[in-house]
Amino acid sequence: MSIKHPELNPSEVIICYYLFMGFKTKEISVFLNTSVRSVESKRYRITNKLGIKKEDFKLVDYLKETFKDTTSFSS
Repeated sequence: MSIKHPELNPSEVIICYYLFMGFKTKEISVFLNTSVRSVESKRYRITNKLGIKKEDFKLVDYLKETFKDTTSFSS
């Protein structure tokens, strides 16, 4: 993920990984010991950095489409 999208910082890559694996925002906030609002803010920033328009794609859909043919999320 960080190779394909170097504009993402490590904490954003971690959130993308959890989303890709199917975890919900509330679950991610528990894993990262942070607030739900913090995860929501990071999701918003990730969406902007990746240039995803809400009407075209949801972040989770983008991640699943982008990495559907890879064996590793880190590619």
